[in-house]
Amino acid sequence: MPSRQTGKRKLRKFAIGDLRECISLEDRSIQAPSFDDTSFSEGYTDIIETWAMVETEFKNRVFDDVALEAKPSHKFTIRWRDTITSETRIRYDGDLYRITQTDDTETRKEYLILFAKLDGDESKEANQ
Repeated sequence: MPSRQTGKRKLRKFAIGDLRECISLEDRSIQAPSFDDTSFSEGYTDIIETWAMVETEFKNRVFDDVALEAKPSHKFTIRWRDTITSETRIRYDGDLYRITQTDDTETRKEYLILFAKLDGDESKEANQ
């Protein structure tokens, strides 16, 4: 009987059971101003609540409560979604995160890694 060679399966970095945290994805919407007005209104609408694996990625350098660098602070791994845009933000554990980069692992459209930065004050100004 001829011998069969079996290919080794590539070990995945995570499994579906690792998606234990519930996050909410929100999409930005902008309302155009009326004819005689120059101001516009901005809001966020919920897209979906989904399960994710949440990991701390980098520590931000902070001085006087102002972030000095715009490095991602968290990594969210979710099931593949094609509705994620640059206007999407993440709500997790009461905090808001701005997506800075995405990664389709193994280019198989099974999982999507979202690198995000804790969204907060970009500058700190003196109170009036």
